[in-house]
Amino acid sequence: MICDLEISIFSPWHAGSGRGDGPLSDALSVRDASGLPYLPGKTLKGLLRDGLYSVESLGRCAEGITNSIFGASQHEGEDGMKRFGGVEGRVIISDATLCPPADLAPLRQWAVTHPAEVSALFTQISSTSLDQEMSVKEGSLRTIEFVRSVALYATIEGIDETDVEAIRIALPLIRGLGLRRSRGFGACRLKMEVRS
Repeated sequence: MICDLEISIFSPWHAGSGRGDGPLSDALSVRDASGLPYLPGKTLKGLLRDGLYSVESLGRCAEGITNSIFGASQHEGEDGMKRFGGVEGRVIISDATLCPPADLAPLRQWAVTHPAEVSALFTQISSTSLDQEMSVKEGSLRTIEFVRSVALYATIEGIDETDVEAIRIALPLIRGLGLRRSRGFGACRLKMEVRS
């Protein structure tokens, strides 16, 4: 079964690339080869896994469904002991991009020739830390590149009807993504439609 996932993001968000830009930014957002922002599929998989695990923990879906869909980093051996080593899940989640996959190639071609317009998708947000006297701590200024509010699109494959219903129950629990989501950044809503 293939499902289309739409992620509406209502506040600036940051999925880190692990890179900085010298004095301009301590942390850059992840971008594709054409410079467009995206949310890596593995990040999205983690968000969905976490949401579904919460639903499973509350008894709202079948026990073990989270590990069945997404895999597990540990499993129980034949002797009943916990074993480390991956148990592969069956779900495949694409990167979440600015448009559905069928429309992505023309957008990427456009982005390469319009770098100024692409740069408008990003904003720099600076923050600092204060000491007990409410003075700025030395060396605490950090500037992070965030992506402005957008909609992203991804596909989910390798799941069945039971999995779809369980994931649908979990979607409202995913209310933020990326860095500093507990501070209001990356506020989002996810919607899933079955394609086939």
